[in-house]
Amino acid sequence: MSREKQQIEHFNGSSQDFPERDISSAEIVDFQRKNFLAERAFRNKVLRARCELETKGITSEQEKGHGIFSDRIYKNVYPYDYMRDRVLREFLFGRDKDRGEISKERKDAWGLYLGIPQKNNTFGISDHYPSLSKDKDKYYYCFDDPEFRKKILADILNTDKDYLSKLEKQNSDLLSRLEKLKTNPEIIVKKQKNVDDFQHKKRIAKIIHNIEIRIKNNNASISRYKKNGLIHLYDDRNKKAVMGNFIGSKGQDKRGHYISYYDKWDLTPKIFDKRIPMEKIAGKPFEIYDRIYYDPRTGEMIDDVENNDSAILIAKSET
Repeated sequence: MSREKQQIEHFNGSSQDFPERDISSAEIVDFQRKNFLAERAFRNKVLRARCELETKGITSEQEKGHGIFSDRIYKNVYPYDYMRDRVLREFLFGRDKDRGEISKERKDAWGLYLGIPQKNNTFGISDHYPSLSKDKDKYYYCFDDPEFRKKILADILNTDKDYLSKLEKQNSDLLSRLEKLKTNPEIIVKKQKNVDDFQHKKRIAKIIHNIEIRIKNNNASISRYKKNGLIHLYDDRNKKAVMGNFIGSKGQDKRGHYISYYDKWDLTPKIFDKRIPMEKIAGKPFEIYDRIYYDPRTGEMIDDVENNDSAILIAKSET
């Protein structure tokens, strides 16, 4: 299963309808009791993780990702562009001098993944979880910096405006290019010198294959947007480059309009021509999810003040 598909399935979860029969009052009370207990378990876990993050810079769950190679990888390996030769060389001899600067936010994500406490307080613990998530007592990380939250909000709102039309326009252009490649490829791909016919045809076939994959992916994105309003975005280096590819969405609950963002922070470097989950060597993936409330008339962020007293009272009642 692709990382994108895993993200989408987790983000959406699955819903279960009530059976088509009369529901007794006892069943309603039992359902409400279970919801209350699940919410209490979630709040307690959030409070505990938040305290750990504030005091130690890392949660007990992420500490489990620390292995014998974690410190060396954190110090030596540049957390972008995981090319096989470079990763191995940097692990052994240190980071290449031509590597660019790493944002402090990316450093914190890299550290948490490897079981190392964050140093720049990039992450907090979210008060929210995906509404249809199956795991109701699982907590998620979020970004505390108000300026970064504003950028995420603006990015999702701006992308949402013409997301569908851009994808459809892109597909139209790709289909036109594909037709030309199949009927008269020389117009698009000029034959290079010292390249025989076989290699030239192979090159054209590869370009056709890549275009077909892009069209297929675009169609999948169009379908997901129409069905669930999911937007695929990329947090590039001009921003913070913390999440890379992530999923955004717009929604509304009893507190108002919000955008949400989700990402599973994991790495799959290419080693010996195969994508290998980094956690098999070192590290532990973690998940990011939060909601940012905004005024739909202005697009401005509304301060997200969650009543954490409920979590504190629950924790006290347990002692």
